[in-house]
Amino acid sequence: MQGAQTSIFAHDVNRKGGSFSLSAQADFTPASYNLSRNMAAIAGHLQSTWDAGGAGLGTLFALLGNTADAGGEGAYAASLRQISPNSSLAPGARLAAGGRAFANAAMSCPQFEGSTAMLTEGECVWAGLTGRTAAQSGSDGLSSFRLNSTTWQAGGQRSLGGGWFLGGSIAYENARLTTTDGLNSGRGQSGFAAATTKYQGGRWLFAGAVFGGGGEFNSTHTIHLPGFGSIARGSPTLLNAGAMLRATYTVGREEFYLRPSLSLSLVHAGSSSYAESGAGVLKLNVSSASSTVVGRVTAGVQVFATERLAFRL
Repeated sequence: MQGAQTSIFAHDVNRKGGSFSLSAQADFTPASYNLSRNMAAIAGHLQSTWDAGGAGLGTLFALLGNTADAGGEGAYAASLRQISPNSSLAPGARLAAGGRAFANAAMSCPQFEGSTAMLTEGECVWAGLTGRTAAQSGSDGLSSFRLNSTTWQAGGQRSLGGGWFLGGSIAYENARLTTTDGLNSGRGQSGFAAATTKYQGGRWLFAGAVFGGGGEFNSTHTIHLPGFGSIARGSPTLLNAGAMLRATYTVGREEFYLRPSLSLSLVHAGSSSYAESGAGVLKLNVSSASSTVVGRVTAGVQVFATERLAFRL
């Protein structure tokens, strides 16, 4: 007597005297399946759970096995995606970029000198509204997502004399996450603050900023698996802090000139650990994560003319 072999499970029939017993072995990453990196990680976690005794997930294991048998690799991978964080981690991945964008705006306070096209630093109070969209096509088994954010930012700058300026900026941002398959969504709010200093000496302008921010992102994670349909909810805290330096040099005359610049930034960003609610045994416990982006150097050139027409290259 021989046990059945399926896509995920192998069954063995054991005989001892006149008694028979059935045992099963599982392989959630079959060699015949070409799972993406992220889905293979989820399958590996399931394997560890199975090897440790199952932790009450026998119904889920059976469902995944039946799904693989009926629909093959594609249906199996789609089911794994539903029990993964999927694109709900996107806001945390965008923290460093958001911090740099805020700091870049905080260091902006140029003024035209008289009736010329020359830009100089001066005292100012300003406010602005910015909308941004970050979008990514599905890859590594994750859903395509779009993260839309709106930022209200205000700042000011005062002269300290001798070419030195001291300034600051604050901002409020709200963001909304959507995915093309509807498995993940979320809304978040954040606040930012920065202090800036500048020195203008002749054609050179040196600027620096230290900044930080934090907020909370409320995410939902929808599960459609038969018998496990639910909406999981999580609320990680997002934090970032960093510094930015910039050097700008003016080349040309009042009528027409160039302003090449070089920027260097360092940003530390992190997302707190959190436990989902509302999904029963499929709720996720997500560990904290952080990263430091060091040595990001960007270069740019501004071109100005007397008609005050400006554009960037």
